[in-house]
This record gives sequence, C-alpha cells and structure tokens, in this order.
Amino acid sequence: MIRSLSEVETMNTLLVPLGYPGYPQAALKARIEEAKEYLGSIGLSVRSTRDIITLSDCPGAVEDAKGVDTDFCILLVASWVEVTNAMNVVYAAGLDRLPLLLWSLDNVFDEQAKELISFGSIAAASVLRQSFEEFEFRFKFVVGNCGDETLTNEILDFSCAAKAVARLKSARIGLIGYVSMGMYTGLGDHVKVKKLTGTEIVQLDQYTLINKAQAISGERLEKQKQLMVSQWDFDSDVDSTSIDKTAAFYLALKDLAEEHRLDAITVKCQYELSIEFGFTPCVALSMLGEEMPVSCEGDVYMLLTQLFMNYVTGQTTTYGDVLGFSGDKVISASCGFAPRCFLNREKPVIKNHTALYTGLLVTTGFKNGIAATVARLANDKSGFKMHLIDCETDELKDFHEIDCPPYPGTVMRLRNKDANTFKNEVMSQHYVMVFGEYMQPMQEFCDLLDIRVV
Repeated sequence: MIRSLSEVETMNTLLVPLGYPGYPQAALKARIEEAKEYLGSIGLSVRSTRDIITLSDCPGAVEDAKGVDTDFCILLVASWVEVTNAMNVVYAAGLDRLPLLLWSLDNVFDEQAKELISFGSIAAASVLRQSFEEFEFRFKFVVGNCGDETLTNEILDFSCAAKAVARLKSARIGLIGYVSMGMYTGLGDHVKVKKLTGTEIVQLDQYTLINKAQAISGERLEKQKQLMVSQWDFDSDVDSTSIDKTAAFYLALKDLAEEHRLDAITVKCQYELSIEFGFTPCVALSMLGEEMPVSCEGDVYMLLTQLFMNYVTGQTTTYGDVLGFSGDKVISASCGFAPRCFLNREKPVIKNHTALYTGLLVTTGFKNGIAATVARLANDKSGFKMHLIDCETDELKDFHEIDCPPYPGTVMRLRNKDANTFKNEVMSQHYVMVFGEYMQPMQEFCDLLDIRVV
C-alpha cells in the first residue's frame, strides 16, 4: 500500500540527474524528465541541476546546486555514468554534508520487441553505492522506475527521515527543572545532544513556570477553563481551584514555549510541583501535548524521542511507564499524562490523585486495536541507540498502582519481538508512542544520524 501523501510534509529536494553520452540522448532525456514529474507527483518540491552527461556539465551543475535550500539530495542514475562526474559535483557543491538518496532507474520492457532493455544504470549505481559507503556518506540506495509502489514508499520514508534531520538542526527543547528521582537514563548530555543531533536544550526552573502561571488571570484564563470543561469529564471531587491551576499552567507553558522558541517541553514535576507546590501538571501537559511534544519528570531522552518521532511521522506523541512483561505483551501507562487523541472516550475522565501526589490526572485508557510505533532513545557509549517497537494497542483493565486511580495506558501487543526480548533490551521506564506504522521511516532516521537501532 502506498503511503498517503497527506502524511508527508513538503520536502525541499535537490535532484542531480546523471547520464552518459553513449546512449540515445532523446530516450535518456525522457527518462530524466519523467523522474522529475514523478517526484513532484508524490509530494516533493524538486529543484534540479542541469543534466550531467559529460565532465563539461559538472561546473554548471555545481553552480545550480549551490545556495539551494534543500533537506536532501537525490542523485538520479538514469544510465551508465562516469562515477567521477558524480563525485565531482557532490564534493564541489557541498552535497556530501546532506542526506543523499542514490536512485537508479530500473531496466525497461520494450513491448514491441518483447525484450528487457538496460541503460546500464544499475551497473553504474552499484559502483556508486559502494563508493558512497567508502566515503562515509549518509545515504540510501533505491532501484525502481517511476510509479513503482515500493519505490514510492522508499522515497517518502527517506524524505520524512531527511526532513526530520534537517529540522533538528534548529530545534530547541525546554527542560523545566532538572533530573527527577535520580533517573540516570533521563539525564541529557547537552553538548553530546547538540553535537550529534543539532538540538539545543534550554534549561529553566520550576519557579519560572509557577510565577508565570500565577500571573495569568482574567478573560484568557476563563476562556481556557470553559474549553477544558467542554473537552474533559471532571470528576465530582475535582474543585474549581484545581481547574484554575490547570488552565493557568497550560497557558504558562504555552507562553514559555513561545518566549523561548521551544519545540518541545519536559517538566520536572517530582517533587517540587507534585508535593511542595501541591500541583501535578499532568492534565496541563496532556492538553499541550496535542499541540507539541511534551512530557514530565525531566526525562531529556524521552523528550528527544518524542521530538524525533513527531518530526518523522507528523503525529502526536504520548508516553507510558513500562509496568509489566508477559508473553507478547507489555503493560504501558503513565501516572496521569495522555493527549485526548489517544484515549477511548470523547470526554476523558479527570480525577484527583489519591496517593503520593496532589493534583489532577487523566484516568481514561487508550483506544484499542490501533497499530502503533513505540521507541526510546538511550546513550550508547559515544553515540546513541534507539529501541524500536512495532505493536498494537489492547485494553488495559483491572490494573492500577497501589492506592491510585486507574492510569491512562494500554497493553502493547508486540509484533517484532516478544516481551522477554523487550525486557532484556529495556532502556528505561519511559517509552514514547505514536499511532501508526512507522518502523521504516524511523529506521531511516536513525541511519542518517548513526543511531544504533535495537
């Protein structure tokens, strides 16, 4: 099945067409023009260099490529090519710094002669593929003709991954507070994150958030409270003060995101907010979570995972604690956070925390029978590794943490490994989820950033 084009954000793409003077030029030109039209038809915004047929074409192609705003580059091998011509343009135009898609057109069937015709493209691309590997380029190799379903999906998966890598270079994530409850696995090395992904970690403190929330009042606060009451089912024990605080913290978080140009936020709730201040931001974060990646407990690597998955898939993210392993199932639930789009009621239920903390939490479970992709980023010596899980959601029932209301969560039915394997690979308690099957574009993304997939 070809992926829906509506899922793919417009990609700025540089096309470098490669050919050879020894082939019929009219037929070669037609292949290249067809490829340009095809790329546009699947959702890519393509700017092309001139065709590179001989060495004399290289300087002009380099000039065409320079200064182009592009997320990645496609090198189109339309026939046999002089490999040195391709390498000349890649280096002279600085394309070696970009994700590269090496695309070889396939053989064609001549209906009249009833024969398979080769332009030598696969042979040339095979030389280039190994050369790219030896030169340590970040690339993917695909073979296919315009309109092939498999080729379309491969190009779109790579496009989404490349676009995400490009966006990370200017991304900023907000860390409000710092490490929570001694979770080593959530500690983020700011320099390492910046060096390997380009993402900036902006650290703020809880008092900044509290001060901003307490300053919000009047019409803006009242409007937000009315919207909350229309979208959520507040338990009868929830008082108006708690709703006021939730609305104020939601608006304060939005203001901080705008003020500091944050693309994602994590809040250290334990224990400054949940006990000392007497307020858990679970519901405020759940509301904001439908607009941007957010989470709690100051877990930087969870938030990075959310940002990665949001950029690659375009989908809303949530997360849960790993709470049980059995057969092909893993129990996953958070202590109060979940965006509404994941939940199985139109108006999800909000209750008071009854143990450990003070404040509100979401208590409605996840939608059942939904394909989902789950992931977690972790340190891997000098680099990173990513745990990627293919699963389907199932109802979480008759389960709760001692003395607590039911948590929003699900039973993950694993499809690419069993629970025992998951257990022996587990990278922390927090795992991120998006609805939909995105294993392949996430793999592509990890490959481009040299993140080892587990």
